[in-house]
Amino acid sequence: MRAGGAAVGASGGFASPGWFRALGVRPELGRVFDEGDIEHGERIVVLTHGLWVDRLGAAADVIGQTVTLDGQPHTVPGVLPASFAAPDLGRARLTPPPWDPRDEELRVWRGFAVAARLATGATIEQARSELASLQQSLASAHPASNEGWGVRVVPLHERVTGSARPALMVFTGAVALLLLVACANLANLSLTRAAGRHREFAVRAAIGAGRLDRVRPLLTESALLSAGGAIVGLGFSIFATRMIVRLAPPGIPRLDEVATDPAVFAFALLLAAVTAAVAGLAPALRSSRVDLSRTLRETTGAGGAPGATRARRVLVVTEIAVTLMLLIGATLMLRSFAMLMRWDPGFDRTSVLAFSAFAPNERYTNADQVGALWRSIEESLAGVPGVIAVATVSARPVFGGIETGRFRIVGDVSSADPAAVRWYDASPSYFVTLGVPIVRGRSFTEDETRGDPAVAVINETLAGQWFGSRDPIGMRVEMVDGGLTLEIVGVVADVRPFIAGQPVAPEIWWSNRQQPRWGTFFVIRGTGDIASLDRTVRSRLETIDPDVQTGAPTTLDALVEARLIGPRFNYVLVGLLAALSLILAAVGVYAVLSHMVTQRRREIGIRLALGDTRGGITGRMLREGTGMAAVGVTIGCAGALGLSRFLESMLHGVSARDATTYIVTMIAVLGISAVASLVPALRASRVDPATVLKDA
Repeated sequence: MRAGGAAVGASGGFASPGWFRALGVRPELGRVFDEGDIEHGERIVVLTHGLWVDRLGAAADVIGQTVTLDGQPHTVPGVLPASFAAPDLGRARLTPPPWDPRDEELRVWRGFAVAARLATGATIEQARSELASLQQSLASAHPASNEGWGVRVVPLHERVTGSARPALMVFTGAVALLLLVACANLANLSLTRAAGRHREFAVRAAIGAGRLDRVRPLLTESALLSAGGAIVGLGFSIFATRMIVRLAPPGIPRLDEVATDPAVFAFALLLAAVTAAVAGLAPALRSSRVDLSRTLRETTGAGGAPGATRARRVLVVTEIAVTLMLLIGATLMLRSFAMLMRWDPGFDRTSVLAFSAFAPNERYTNADQVGALWRSIEESLAGVPGVIAVATVSARPVFGGIETGRFRIVGDVSSADPAAVRWYDASPSYFVTLGVPIVRGRSFTEDETRGDPAVAVINETLAGQWFGSRDPIGMRVEMVDGGLTLEIVGVVADVRPFIAGQPVAPEIWWSNRQQPRWGTFFVIRGTGDIASLDRTVRSRLETIDPDVQTGAPTTLDALVEARLIGPRFNYVLVGLLAALSLILAAVGVYAVLSHMVTQRRREIGIRLALGDTRGGITGRMLREGTGMAAVGVTIGCAGALGLSRFLESMLHGVSARDATTYIVTMIAVLGISAVASLVPALRASRVDPATVLKDA
């Protein structure tokens, strides 16, 4: 794009006039284009707010100005509002299509996304039904281009937020489980505290206190605890929210709008109130029901109803079960993250730099000129100190775009139905530069140019799936949608996808010396710090042609690190929740056993006086704690298996029901529960029988 100065790169999209109406977009300045603009063949471009500000200085007189796009002048009729973001196109700069959308020659091109607004009273299902009928008619009328292609209708909100929903649901579930553990812990501690005041409530009842008077103190204490925790938590949440947003991976819709606001605070306070009621009501009601004669006859230290003890054990079992579920989820994510960290594409990915380049088509008007430009840049970059090899390819290795087409083997009756394949064009040096070995045949050569019989290289997966035991070298394939026939001259090793466990797709390459394109990716292999070549690369490009538009050079290692941000964020967030839950569960086990020691102090003293050993007492208390943990672990394991399907979309290379993960996590929870039980157990073994019996 030129607008009174040097050429700059600008991403853009083509849209029909109805697209703006379907989205309900009103321009900030001027107007959007309409059908009349297309009918009269006028070249116009609607600018986004960001482009207007960044490139045109927010000029107030922009309406009616002319900007040059790829050498063609375009008039600016309007500027879109700052809040506008084109679905599926990011911050696109939009122009009307430079061709008639009704042109039947474009029937095989499927690069458009459609936005539609439902009529009043219409439903998604009705739209799906009508479009399915329309598609059937198109398939009947144009079988060569429309057979086998369908329409998928989804609400725009689902389209925008759908990819983030599974992770957000997992996080919400993890937080809910952690809240359940916190409620169980608070209820457990309330029961323990209430049990210690059993005689106090009996005395209150004896002197005439009603049930409400006996319930009120415990509910008040629970409310104060919850309120205090809520205030501290809300204060911490302001800091935590900022950190989470800063660390969150890109792609979460409306992430920049995430903040703590009055609605969030109100919800948190309401949740704290509900938590106080849930956690405090059961202990309060239990404490309000007292047997006066029995309780007042009890000696000091012997109080506590058996029902209260059972309730506390149930709560501890619940805590451990929920904790195990969270811990299994966190461990699965950790193992998935480790799989991604160990990713091996099948070639040496270190010291590889890649960047995109686009030739200005107002000066490079034919394929021969474009091919000569890319060759001259390759030769220039190959002479840079520290560069080992240079190549071009139609998509960034591993992390580039995916273009698919249909192919058939020429003369093979068994493959009459075209099959899907990913296709790329590349220079003869591509496989050497990347380090992907040729396992059969050869790569392209510089001698094979435009006008010569087109040649292709396929990967091992395509060779195995479609040629079997036959040697594909010398056989010909036809790209059905593009009308290109290619002779196979080589088979290269598969490049393993970044997502562990994802199958390798059938792939085919042809020479960009024979089929040049106006856009390409340069791939550079160097020595040492390859990223430091950025300035030198740009300098060489400016020397050859300053109008060549280039993307930011990026190393493959940097791309891998960028892909790890999301999984790392998921693991850290769920891991923190699981760690908090584990701490609360350990506290719950410790609290219950500590109270049991206090309750059974007289019993322990008698056992020791009758000859029981201190080791026996310690073992008995440990069995109490580990027994509760074992029940909780069993229940938690079953719960984790039941919820495993919700984790599938966030895991790579590891099953959500991985047996090793379950076993290791169960052992870890049992071990931590045993450690939490050890201190009360040792304290029980140090009870002095003489002192206990004297106090009795």
